[in-house]
Amino acid sequence: MIRTPYPGAWSLDALPTGQWVALYPGSHLQTHWGRVALPPDEPFGVLFLQFSPTKDRFAGLAHSARTPLTLWEYVVGIGWRSSRTAVGHVVYDPHGNLLDTLPAGYQFFNEATQQPVSRIETYGPRHGLSEWVAVGDLLIGQGHDSAFPADNGGVRVWDGSVHRTLDVGRCTDISRHLDGEAVALSYVRAGEGGIVVQTTRAELRALPPVPQRPIIITPPVKEPDPMPDALLAPNEKATVERVIREHPEIDLTTDATRERILDHIVAALGGKPWGRKAEKKNGDDLNTDVIAFLRPDNRFEMYDVIANGEAFWKGPRFGPTVQGTNGWWAPARPVMVDDGDPDDPDVIEIEPDLPTLAELTVAVALLATKVATLEAQHAQLLAALEARTIPPPPAYRVKGQTSRAFGHSHTIDLPVDIELP
Repeated sequence: MIRTPYPGAWSLDALPTGQWVALYPGSHLQTHWGRVALPPDEPFGVLFLQFSPTKDRFAGLAHSARTPLTLWEYVVGIGWRSSRTAVGHVVYDPHGNLLDTLPAGYQFFNEATQQPVSRIETYGPRHGLSEWVAVGDLLIGQGHDSAFPADNGGVRVWDGSVHRTLDVGRCTDISRHLDGEAVALSYVRAGEGGIVVQTTRAELRALPPVPQRPIIITPPVKEPDPMPDALLAPNEKATVERVIREHPEIDLTTDATRERILDHIVAALGGKPWGRKAEKKNGDDLNTDVIAFLRPDNRFEMYDVIANGEAFWKGPRFGPTVQGTNGWWAPARPVMVDDGDPDDPDVIEIEPDLPTLAELTVAVALLATKVATLEAQHAQLLAALEARTIPPPPAYRVKGQTSRAFGHSHTIDLPVDIELP
């Protein structure tokens, strides 16, 4: 068994006969033939790479051309060519024909049945594995987090009775190719990049049922990795669960309402370095599913925190993100941060803290009492005024009287010096 890492690779695939391809985003693809330039108008690169069993071509989903979905295929002697595709997670049949389907594409081509296997079928978990591939009667896939919490799932092999460990850590995008007894497995491991394991069915069956680090050898092409890719953010799922419980009024099933909970989650985490992912550099067009952790090297880590309307925590499958390659880190919108101390000057009140129904009911009752008191006082004042007798001035002869309104339809007769006819 030979395990070969490709530091910094975001997607890769390999054949048991030695052919391989790896994407270095924003730069190029590296293959056993040598360096291959990115397709036209694809500054990031192509994803979900698959190598053809014909050994002369590989394909991947366009990153920039999203509508309609575009598939890029590189053929030796021809170069890049593009076509429309249903989903973009493709596989080749044994004759080098590309296969794709709605709603999620294919996970692998089953040589025993001569049929491709839908990704939906492999989501699982089945026997504790998610997004698995089959090698004969062996299942190889991501260890489901709840079954393997100690090492973030890893890559597991189910032999029909026990799980065996191929790798540990957050591992995704598992692909496999067969050539008789020979097996080539490729996947992406957080903090390390792409991994290719050249092995056999017998060696997979002989893996130990306990974590064991496979043999590491020098990769054939060592790409520079100027910044470490180990994830820095802690697991904050407990905080996500608490914030969701504290805000039952927020609907988590629609984009329009779900994003409000993200601002509350970031506030509960203390703000920066936590924030949101923006599709635009100025911070506009905020993503409604993930929060982002800003690293000291100015890259950021994206974490899914909501799935099916419930708390969730899943780190970036490809490691930290360079600003601008897949969005930008942006601060969350301010919310009311309540630390329990109303006199704390650090409490930020941007959104008004709206009163509850009970508080409003008490306030209305107090107001009604106050109004009743004022009306009683007003009635007493009017009665006192009406009881007063005001004699006319002795120097003047009273010719008549007039009534002047004095509020609330009450009148007071006042003396006037008017000559009546």
